[in-house]
Amino acid sequence: MNKSQKTLYRKTIRVNGERTSKYFSRKIDADRWYAEMKRKKEQTESGVEIQFESPTLKDYALNWLKTRLANGQPLSSFNQEESRLRMYVLPAFGHRKLSEIMSNEWEGFLNVLISKHKLHPATRNRVRAMMSKMYNDALRQNLVSRNPITLLPKLKESMKKWDYWATREETEKYLGAAKLEHYCHYLYASLSLNSGCRIGEILALDLKDVNLEKRRIRIWRILENASNTVQERTKGFTERWLGINDALVAAFENYKVHSKFLDESTPLIHKPDGTRH
Repeated sequence: MNKSQKTLYRKTIRVNGERTSKYFSRKIDADRWYAEMKRKKEQTESGVEIQFESPTLKDYALNWLKTRLANGQPLSSFNQEESRLRMYVLPAFGHRKLSEIMSNEWEGFLNVLISKHKLHPATRNRVRAMMSKMYNDALRQNLVSRNPITLLPKLKESMKKWDYWATREETEKYLGAAKLEHYCHYLYASLSLNSGCRIGEILALDLKDVNLEKRRIRIWRILENASNTVQERTKGFTERWLGINDALVAAFENYKVHSKFLDESTPLIHKPDGTRH
């Protein structure tokens, strides 16, 4: 079927009179899920108790991290998860079997992150989310029978206080200083103020990504800070086109007048020698 302009594959199976349906973006995943559900149905109806060969948390976590990185997880996210596992989770539960750690044990562990390690509620919530994702993947692989993290609530996070320019004069002063500094700095400042793009998305732009005639910019890559490489993805893994307003048109015209690097493959925001910032 077609949903939000994406082809989805639907599989349905009935177990003990209960109908279960699920959608998948890839046919191979749909077929794999159906085969696994059919196997469980046959075991259930024959009275065979399903056994789970659960690995230790340490063994599963290390393979889980490597798989996520190989499947395109940003290196910065990988580094954060690896650090949280190594510093907090593995010392507490690394030797335990994944299926044997109870919800009350996880709740006590998460509370200790606040009381002993002095982590902020937001960081504690990220650890909770990471472990819930790990359990969901293990559940899909038939390595555990349940996810003990789903019962545990997230903590309320405090909102950060943002410092921002409150007046037009402050914004114009910033743009003026950027224009005096360098034409690339002025274009970067204009893009930051008028496009809403992330820093890495702006720094990954090439001249070919800009269509002044149609007044739009293609956002499809990001400069990954952790590896300092351009990755063909965005944070949301979705390509998008952004409109160019009059202020950005003026910034691009200024760029074209001053830049000696107008090849389509040239990084839009570049150093004096034309290489990417």
